[in-house]
Amino acid sequence: MQCIKNYVKNEKREHWLDYADDRYDSSLITGMKDVARISYMNITQPLFWVLTEQQGYKWVLKGSKMDGEIRGYYLKPDQMLTLNLLLIVNIIPVLNSVVYPILSKVKLCRMPLQRMATGGLLMIFPFPSAAFIQLKI
Repeated sequence: MQCIKNYVKNEKREHWLDYADDRYDSSLITGMKDVARISYMNITQPLFWVLTEQQGYKWVLKGSKMDGEIRGYYLKPDQMLTLNLLLIVNIIPVLNSVVYPILSKVKLCRMPLQRMATGGLLMIFPFPSAAFIQLKI
């Protein structure tokens, strides 16, 4: 509250946490700025996990509507979850060995926080693909 009070009273500063410099150490303010910057990554995580859990349920539902044949092998509906996990485990090495190096060469994804943001954006694509599969069933 003191930070907001100082904001109203004092001149404009670069960051809203800079208004607390008269009461707190600069290292604490810098740390809080870092936490605030990183916390943007966590805003979408609850929504992602809700959608992921729902999608896991939908994999079993979709599997029950399919014949389950993949090149002569037959998968039961509850085994579709295993297929989902295998896809997730296989995408991590692909991102680390192919996608991130390419993005790093074009100066888009060089720092770990940028890689986390890119991974978060790439997690959007399974949901439309699941919708497409549902339309085809």
